[in-house]
Amino acid sequence: MDSHINVLYQCDNNYAPFMGVSLTSLLMNNVELENLHIFLLGKDLSIENMQKIQRTCDEYGRKIIFLDCAGLDERIENYGMNKYRGSYATFYKLFVSELLKDMGITVQRMLYIDSDTVITGNIKELYFADLRQKPIGMVPDTLAYQYKEELGFEGSDIYYNAGLVLYDFEQIYKNKWEHKMSEHIRDIKADYHKHEQDLLNVVFRNNICTLPLRYNLQSIHRAATVEQFYSIYKKITYYTKEELKEETESGVILHFLRFNGEFPWMKNSTHPYAEIYDMYKLKSLWKDEQKLEKDKNLLYVIERILYKILPRTVFLFIFKFLHDMTHIV
Repeated sequence: MDSHINVLYQCDNNYAPFMGVSLTSLLMNNVELENLHIFLLGKDLSIENMQKIQRTCDEYGRKIIFLDCAGLDERIENYGMNKYRGSYATFYKLFVSELLKDMGITVQRMLYIDSDTVITGNIKELYFADLRQKPIGMVPDTLAYQYKEELGFEGSDIYYNAGLVLYDFEQIYKNKWEHKMSEHIRDIKADYHKHEQDLLNVVFRNNICTLPLRYNLQSIHRAATVEQFYSIYKKITYYTKEELKEETESGVILHFLRFNGEFPWMKNSTHPYAEIYDMYKLKSLWKDEQKLEKDKNLLYVIERILYKILPRTVFLFIFKFLHDMTHIV
């Protein structure tokens, strides 16, 4: 296998500062890797953000390739897919195999990491994980265990989170998975409730290798102990309690999924990962970036109050009920 480690990010200009913080954490904590290349699918990035991203890579002696995504928006729009938070950027990773082929870029593997993450450790073991001849590897989604049934999944099927995707392009090209994705979007369904995450789960169903939770440790595991989590979330296809204890203690990629309507980059955030995000932000070239206002959605306001005043297990019971009913993420 090629010894190069290729990491892919995607973002528009609004998410560029968060991507920059994630990139900073990745490079800081992987200085010992010999061959680490960064790829970026950036939409409408400002000159300032592009310069900061380049300077960050230069500081650590890493190569970055800005992928041309100019034609992706038109393709995605023609498929009838709806924008997510005002942009098509979240869908870019669905077409990266085709884009690389069109650009004449040949890599055996690529690790996609969401912009709303920090990387606290070495990714080499993850990158070279045995995918058991599957085209992609992902980590199960923590909270969407019930929603998957609306997609036609069985109770025993795993529903995965799209915040991290390890691509094996040899398997993808060999079995024409890029064509299967395009055909599904064009001929069956283009737009789902959870956007590209649903598409990855549906198109690659039964062909996804399950990766350790430590590589996509989602917000709720910072907000609740293993015992508290399992006292409420009992009947899900997920890691065992023993596995969960080990994985939560050795988190490598922390994923800032929205929690109580908050992200760590919001003012006075009570997000479980707010403190660690702030730590890496201060080490990045975006340290002076202003924090954003909180979402004032009534449900989120109520959740924040309950999160502060209720015993954690009682809060989780209410949180689970609300999110099972609404599928809000």
